[in-house]
Amino acid sequence: MRGLLFGKYISPHLINYNERISVNNVNITDKEIEACLEKIAPIVDKYNASHEIKVKEFEVITTLAFIYFAEKKCDFVVLETGLGGRDDCTNIADGEISIITDIGLDHMDILGKTIEEITEVKAGIIKENKDTVMYEQKLVTHIIKKRCKEKNNTLHLADINEIENYSFDEEFQKIDYKNHKNILINLKGKCQTKNCILTLECINILREKGYEISDEAVKGRS
Repeated sequence: MRGLLFGKYISPHLINYNERISVNNVNITDKEIEACLEKIAPIVDKYNASHEIKVKEFEVITTLAFIYFAEKKCDFVVLETGLGGRDDCTNIADGEISIITDIGLDHMDILGKTIEEITEVKAGIIKENKDTVMYEQKLVTHIIKKRCKEKNNTLHLADINEIENYSFDEEFQKIDYKNHKNILINLKGKCQTKNCILTLECINILREKGYEISDEAVKGRS
């Protein structure tokens, strides 16, 4: 997949706000942020003047990211949700693959009082006739399966039990997973191995769709 442009939208940032929006691992510049905001500001001001509930910061930065990725003509974009699910403003994008990580009792004032209620909202990210990736979560997997069936969406369950040959050093964690060998993970914490296998499942899906992704690109740095 060389020669393609990959956009990435994440939150929060670690050091610099610009980390939230990048293309091929190059962060958006301050000038580019300013230029995008100049396009958005009049629309936001007009909306805020006529609505009691004002536009939120996350909605502004998400819109900014969409404009930026469109102007850069990105081929692929990874969008990290805010609260996640049905009412998240990133959900306006008709993504090819929806990725669901750990569902817990967070943002209960907005998403719901029980894990089942929260999962119903989170499941709003599942798209018609597309693919979804998650790992088994005993209390909620049945809800995701039901929504996928309703949407004719193919659910791919990553299996943490298929992680093999785990090791780590000061720089990397290393795992094997199914057909993927010697995968390097440069983020700390065992939980990142679970995030990694979700990514590997996405790679398998993209390969099945005809995209050429080399093993070298998947393995990361050595």
